[in-house]
Amino acid sequence: MSGERELEPTQRRLERAAAEGDVARSAEAFGLAAFAAAGAALSLLLPAMLATARALLIETLRLRRVDAAAAIVLVLEGCSVCAAAAMGAVAAGALQTRLALHPGALALRWERLNPAEGIKRLLTREAMVHLTRWVAVAAALALCGLEALRTTVGATWGDDPLAALGAAQRVCGALLLPALALGALGALWEYATARGARLQRLRMSRDEVRRELRESEGDPHHRARRARLHRSLRAGVSAVRAATLLVVNPTHVAVALRYDPVEAAVPVVLCKGGDERAAAMRLAAFRYNVPIVEEAALARLLYAQVDVGAAIPESAFTAVAVVIAAVLREARRGGEPA
Repeated sequence: MSGERELEPTQRRLERAAAEGDVARSAEAFGLAAFAAAGAALSLLLPAMLATARALLIETLRLRRVDAAAAIVLVLEGCSVCAAAAMGAVAAGALQTRLALHPGALALRWERLNPAEGIKRLLTREAMVHLTRWVAVAAALALCGLEALRTTVGATWGDDPLAALGAAQRVCGALLLPALALGALGALWEYATARGARLQRLRMSRDEVRRELRESEGDPHHRARRARLHRSLRAGVSAVRAATLLVVNPTHVAVALRYDPVEAAVPVVLCKGGDERAAAMRLAAFRYNVPIVEEAALARLLYAQVDVGAAIPESAFTAVAVVIAAVLREARRGGEPA
């Protein structure tokens, strides 16, 4: 039925949805980017931060006056880690939205504030899958960190309270790479799921496609594109008239060749085209009685390697000579001048 959404969304529908803020995104990518950026910042700042924290802790335990400047530096270093995390989250959002601003996404939508709708979203299949995945990730991280906690914290906590700082650093280092790997897998999975759900949600019925095509007829960008395509097709059609033969593959690619020993020693490519242009060139060849030769490999080679107006390459001499000879023999057999 025409009302069923059985067709893929058009580019215009996708762009319109993106302008309203409807884009595929992974919420986990924000956390992953923030975590990775914070981890990178910590890898640079943590040794100095631990040394400063150790010195401040020693002074506090000895009931001495704490160095205020060192404390301020420690706070600023912690703020730097937070800033790196924020920048990572912003970068993840910019990459997912392709640096596009979506003012429509800022509009107030009352359904988002409806508690009943929120509860429904929490009880959906997607929410259950998301929760299950997070539980699995937490269990995997617990297994990865169990050995580090047992060997590091258990051996140092009772001997020297200050050694707990170094133990914490080693435990965090042991958990960093597994956490990043699991987070990356989760973010990729969520983005792929969100992209598929978005395409499914934006599918169109046949009536919607027809209506959009009618609306796009008046779009100046579409009119300009059609005008350029029409001029390109007309140029290809006019050039085919002077061709000796048309090499095709068999419908997607067409290359018009002209061979006149008086003009040039080797055949020259008059025009070439693919898809719609190739179809128009085939029609022109029928109209002007230009021989059409179906040689897929030769057509692809000439289309990919030879510019319009250029002579064929030496690697194509033999293949082109064979097809031209066949065309000339057929022309003589039909009583037409070669």
